[in-house]
Amino acid sequence: PGSEMLRTDIVEAMTTNETFFFRDKTPFDNFTEVMLPELLRARSNQRRLRIWCAAASTGQEPYSLAMLIEENAKKLAGWKIEIVATDISREVLDKAAGSIGEHLGDQPRVEAALRRVIGATYFNLGLWPEAEPHLRRALELAKQVEGPDGEMTVFAEQTLGVVLQNLQRPGEAEPLLTDALERSRRLYGKEHKRTVTSLNDLAQHYKQTGELDKAEPLLREAVDAAKAIGDQTLMGVTQANLAELILGKPGIGQAEIDKATSLNASSVEAIEADLGADHPHAARARLR
Repeated sequence: PGSEMLRTDIVEAMTTNETFFFRDKTPFDNFTEVMLPELLRARSNQRRLRIWCAAASTGQEPYSLAMLIEENAKKLAGWKIEIVATDISREVLDKAAGSIGEHLGDQPRVEAALRRVIGATYFNLGLWPEAEPHLRRALELAKQVEGPDGEMTVFAEQTLGVVLQNLQRPGEAEPLLTDALERSRRLYGKEHKRTVTSLNDLAQHYKQTGELDKAEPLLREAVDAAKAIGDQTLMGVTQANLAELILGKPGIGQAEIDKATSLNASSVEAIEADLGADHPHAARARLR
């Protein structure tokens, strides 16, 4: 008990959060003089670069990279450049989250995108109360700039629905999850990763509210769609969800138990084939 909090405290104690512009000059020189020319040659057909700046703290290093990109703007004309900055520190994440409205109040599209990312980050950490306000604001802004069928709108709506479900507010969660699924089916089609994820999320909602008769057909549809897509991990997760639901039904017979056991075995096989036997998702699947 309390191990998650202890782990967070240890991480916060070990991180220095030291950051400044063009920190350690040599890596930035190497980026400009060695890496960038090589990447321009290697990606000449794609004309796209995605740069990950890990341990970015409050962002001075990724901003330094952005300045270097700007200095080479002529070489990069027509290229799509993306800089992804991440950090493990909650202190830094909270600081970034708290300053969005202050700096981006007049840029709704940018604010919506950032709130979506920060909300999703809190979501992935299981910090539901922290995720909710960012996803709500992202949804509100995304509807303004993209409309109800925008990709960012659908993502924010679906993720907010899952957050509310985890906050034990199913009455607020259900309409969001239902709408996100309907839009995903219409916008992306039945055999699409986003639609399969929406099917899983709504099914998990019904499972938690005890409406297994509504959850099961959604999961069966999700399994078939995941197979058609060929996404092994998604198929494995969906099969595991369906197996868990079957085993939770009252008064099931041996035939259904055998079916659930087979689904679990297929789930492990699919996840291991995609991610490897040592991946945490594979280990979790074996424990079901």
